[in-house]
Amino acid sequence: MSTYPALLVNCMDPRLQGTNAEAIAWAAGFQPGSWEQLSYAGPSLWLEDPHESSHADTFQWLLDEVSEKVHQVHTVVLAGHSGCGGFKLKHGLMGPAQEKATIIASLRAAAAELKRQKPGLKVILIFATIHEYQPAGALPAITCERID
Repeated sequence: MSTYPALLVNCMDPRLQGTNAEAIAWAAGFQPGSWEQLSYAGPSLWLEDPHESSHADTFQWLLDEVSEKVHQVHTVVLAGHSGCGGFKLKHGLMGPAQEKATIIASLRAAAAELKRQKPGLKVILIFATIHEYQPAGALPAITCERID
């Protein structure tokens, strides 16, 4: 059985997969191969305002039955990002500053909920700014900011 110290919960946005998911995990202090990953449209919404009520149950089952019991995860990394379609679905179009503030508030609310449910679980929050320019076929560069 494999164990991983962390669960990375990031957006399903393809710009945040692969090496960009690794950059997010690295910003939280985790090396490649030391974390598992779940993706959701607006990942903090999974905990504080899911797109559908059943989604919260799915996340809870995955965390309880797989991440904690099977993989012995003890840290959850919640990552939000600029230009998030999940937040556009919930809140409509916003300017960059309002969008970032809304996502960070959601990350904090989700972390509070996780800590309420599982006081022994460590939660790390990351906000990733996606830089839109990229060469053809490459992931865009991102800048990761740890949120306290």
